[in-house]
Amino acid sequence: MQDSIFYLIIGIIGAGLGFLVRKKRGAIGKAVFLSRIETAAICVLVFVMSSRVGANEEISSHLGTIGIYGLLSTVIIFATTILVAYITRKLLGFDAKGRKAESQGLTDLEVLEEITDDIKKADSDSSHKGGIDKMAIFILVFVTLGLLYGRFMVNRIFSDYGSFDSLAASTLRIALSVLMLFVGFELGNDESGGGNLKTAGLRILFFPAATLVGAIPGGVVLFFILPVTLRE
Repeated sequence: MQDSIFYLIIGIIGAGLGFLVRKKRGAIGKAVFLSRIETAAICVLVFVMSSRVGANEEISSHLGTIGIYGLLSTVIIFATTILVAYITRKLLGFDAKGRKAESQGLTDLEVLEEITDDIKKADSDSSHKGGIDKMAIFILVFVTLGLLYGRFMVNRIFSDYGSFDSLAASTLRIALSVLMLFVGFELGNDESGGGNLKTAGLRILFFPAATLVGAIPGGVVLFFILPVTLRE
């Protein structure tokens, strides 16, 4: 809980800095240096987390089974979470872009047309880029490097797993703080962000609640198909 509050504060500080920069110098948009810092932070997070997995012999020796369980858990909990979030969005009257539909003066047909146009644009952008997501490649590469580093190098560099794990935990905390700071900065620097938040109001808080609630039925389903207890 303390960590969650800490990262929330970091994000709020970043949003405040972004807002101040926008008021004094104008919005800087999607700056390349911001994207690179965020990408670097994500790569560090992925590398360190996977190296911890690789260094833990009990986990790495059962990685195949854990991977299957993890995939099933991800798909099922993702599906139930999306379902609950979708129902929440409908009940609150938001359109598919997260805006209050009536405040935009859009009919359901117009909203559907906008969504279709966005999908076509995304497909077009993907075809121009060869359909390759660089971030996905970065993550795959750093996961692989982290697993290899943890499996073959950690025991040679560190005297015991505890000292490595302590350093890894500190590195994760720093990388996640950097990521939250710059993501918050981008949100605060976004000219449309404040207006959208004002339009949505406090009802926007229902969505993180829906995410938490939506994970529960997925966990119940997993109880019946995986060898785990209901509490797990």
